[in-house]
Amino acid sequence: MMKMKLAGLVLTSLIVLLLSCFILSSSVALVGQTVGVKEGEWMEYDVSVDGTGSLPSSHDVRWMRMEVLTVNGASVFCECYR
Repeated sequence: MMKMKLAGLVLTSLIVLLLSCFILSSSVALVGQTVGVKEGEWMEYDVSVDGTGSLPSSHDVRWMRMEVLTVNGASVFCECYR
């Protein structure tokens, strides 16, 4: 039961991070808007899981990095690494 909860937590975290990548990489035309990131900047997240047992290797995420590739107006394109 604990393993399922931990796997669900890790899966939820991955979904949130991937949705963030999708939102940041979507091309949205916002007139007069600027973004607060520049090309080459990056964000890195450490992922930790508390509890007993171990996760399946496919859910064993320890970190996630998102790097800004290009900024064009209000559009940001990034790449995610795991």
